[in-house]
Formats: sequence, C-alpha cells, structure tokens
Amino acid sequence: MHKFEENLGGLLSKSTRLLQNTLSRKITESQIDITTEQWVLLNEIKRYQPVSPLKLSQSLVKNKGSITSLIKGCEKQSLISKLADDKDKRSYRLILTEKGEMNRQACIPFAREILEHTTSDISESDLEITKNTLKRLIQKLAVDD
Repeated sequence: MHKFEENLGGLLSKSTRLLQNTLSRKITESQIDITTEQWVLLNEIKRYQPVSPLKLSQSLVKNKGSITSLIKGCEKQSLISKLADDKDKRSYRLILTEKGEMNRQACIPFAREILEHTTSDISESDLEITKNTLKRLIQKLAVDD
C-alpha cells in the first residue's frame, strides 16, 4: 500500500494545495482583497459571462452551497453583479463589476509567475504528457460522476 502522498490522488491534492497556498500568499502580500477561490470564480465568470450559478457549479465542480457562498462573498465585496435572467424571472446571471475585473487582472501575473517558476525545469513534452493525462482523468471522472 502506498502512502497517500505517493499515490496519484495524494500528489494531485498536495500539488493543488501548494499552488493555491503560494498564490494566496502572493495575493495577500500585494494587498488584493480576494481569496484564491474568489479569483478562480471571477475567471470563470469572465469566461462565460453572463453566467448562471448552475453553469459555475458545473464548470468549477462545486456543489450549490459552495457556489452560493462564493457568490455572496463576491457580491458583498462588489466584485460581481446579478442580472435578471430574461428567460426565467426566478433565476439570475452573473457578470464582473469593474472592481472584480481589476482584481482578477491584478492576480494574473502572480499565477503566471508561479506556474512558470514551478514548471521551469520540466520539458515541454513532459508538460504536454502531464496535461493530456490529467485531461483524460478529468474526462473519465466527469463521466463517472
């Protein structure tokens, strides 16, 4: 039996936590008032806006409660705005505010710097193999979900 840190799930979990912690530290040092989770949410909103909470929960693979909590936090900080859904008056769509877009963009250089530093001694072919393998794992897990 392998130790958790040595199996695929453990390695993925640990690498994700380390990337998030490093990004969080950079954001905090720069006095940008968002969390890494909020930054990820802002990026997804930017990608799909105007976007429904359901689409966000699917694309971020988070449950409804987690997405609702993230949305409320971002809305409280004026990072996002709700728009009425033309097709369903009970529903809404989300867009970035100017403040949300500024905060989102301010974190991009940190994320790039971290990834460049982290992967600087890994060959392009190894990175491609890793990305393709992860995509296959994600596809398999998404079908099984």
